[in-house]
Amino acid sequence: MSIIISITVIAAVLIIAALLWHHIPNKRVLAAFCLIIAAAVAVCVWSQEPKSKASPEEIEAARAHISMQQEIFTPWYNEYQGYINQLDQNWQQYHNILESFNEGASSLQTTYLRLMELEVKSSQLSGQIRQHTPPRDLDDNIYDHAASLISKTSDYASAQHQAILETRDAADPAHQKSALHSEQSRELMDIMVRKSPAALFSAEDISAIRDELRLPGK
Repeated sequence: MSIIISITVIAAVLIIAALLWHHIPNKRVLAAFCLIIAAAVAVCVWSQEPKSKASPEEIEAARAHISMQQEIFTPWYNEYQGYINQLDQNWQQYHNILESFNEGASSLQTTYLRLMELEVKSSQLSGQIRQHTPPRDLDDNIYDHAASLISKTSDYASAQHQAILETRDAADPAHQKSALHSEQSRELMDIMVRKSPAALFSAEDISAIRDELRLPGK
């Protein structure tokens, strides 16, 4: 359709040029005008021509490469998902410990011991995430987004660990500022509110990686 329109435009330009030939004294201006119009139409036609399609061999090679990238990335990402699940479990346990103490269902000593155990788990998990670097065989774009994902998650895990650590220290029975349960609970809850990490924003990196790993034609 675009070619037909272009031919029609060129024909119209030629007709207009013929009609103006005897009315415009400067023939060079008229010729330049016609050349500009013809060039503009040619550019439009060229830009609207369908681009050459990849050959079946090229498509198959691209699919094979992306399939290989998927095989490299998937085990790494599955392990990463395991770390995310552990982060969620630790954070849920942290809230449960504080809620139990706040409601008087557990003593300060028990709360302190539970926070000590959780702090060790949190510290180990933070280190594991930090060392979970993406495979070097990934394409650059995929690797960069995976590295960004780990960097954000590592920062989140570190902030989570710091909150648990400070709460554990504040729950130490040997270093209490007050003997009142309400004051002790208020202090622990205050640390939780102030030190809770911001949400982990990973959707952009994950979406970009999925786009990179999408097979041609999918």
